Amino acid sequence: MRARLRDTVVALSAVVAVSGLASLPLLERFHGLDIDLLHWLRAHIAAPDRGPVDSPAVVIAIDEKTHATAPFEGIPKVM
Repeated sequence: MRARLRDTVVALSAVVAVSGLASLPLLERFHGLDIDLLHWLRAHIAAPDRGPVDSPAVVIAIDEKTHATAPFEGIPKVM
C-alpha cells in the first residue's frame, strides 16, 4: 500500500512540475514546434526522395448555393 501511495505522489509531482514548466512565458516561442518537427521528420526521414504520390482520394467541394439547386437539391436524403 505504501508503494502505491508513493507512486501516486511521485506521478502527481511530475504532472505539477511539467505543467508548471509548460506554462512559462519563456516557452511560448516553442508553441507548435512539435508538430512542425514531426512534419519535417516525416518528410525527410520516413519517405526521402519519394516525390508526389498518386492518391485515389478525390475532394469535391459544393457551396450552399449549388447544394440548394437541382440536381443536388435535397441530397443527401436523411431518413
